[in-house]
Amino acid sequence: MTENTRAILSVLKYTGAYQTGDFTLASGAKSDTYLDCRLVTMHSIGLQTVIEQMRQLLTAKKVEFNCVGG
Repeated sequence: MTENTRAILSVLKYTGAYQTGDFTLASGAKSDTYLDCRLVTMHSIGLQTVIEQMRQLLTAKKVEFNCVGG
């Protein structure tokens, strides 16, 4: 497992975005895990982690950009 993967998993758990239990998805399918990504980006530590991981990925892929909007 890479350091990036560890960082992402850590923030998913810390923010409560990664949940286990019995879930019925919008499609009607059943799942024992649920990932609510909006909880990550609504949390300051989660958002900071997502931004840093994206920056590292884009830098490694040599993606050039002048600005980021959102």
